[in-house]
Amino acid sequence: MRLPLVPALASGPVRLAPLGPEHAPDLFEAGREPSIWTWLSPSVWRSGVNTHCKLALLSHAFEHLGAPRVVIKTHLSSARSQAAIERIGGGQRRVVAPDPVMRRDSAYYVIPAGRWPEVRARLEGLLLR
Repeated sequence: MRLPLVPALASGPVRLAPLGPEHAPDLFEAGREPSIWTWLSPSVWRSGVNTHCKLALLSHAFEHLGAPRVVIKTHLSSARSQAAIERIGGGQRRVVAPDPVMRRDSAYYVIPAGRWPEVRARLEGLLLR
């Protein structure tokens, strides 16, 4: 069974609030092309949460699993998400209609391992702002 990863925000010493799933169904399966997608509450858009999540998932895929590339999936109609993926260095790979996991038209972006150092630097730079 595949479960999404759920980032949570500490708001005080003991209160945590789920922000939405970070889904990486193929990230932990050997021999699979890793793919990730995210859905986060609008309350944390442009807050750095998504950047932290992408950095953690991509680091795991490239540095621990040795993935040759990672696919990032988003809804085809989400210009905001596509711009965010392009901002960190994702190149559009293809449009899938309908995506079998997300059950909707999706844009797939790819980050090859050779571009990981550049993408990592961009993510880390975004976190310093």
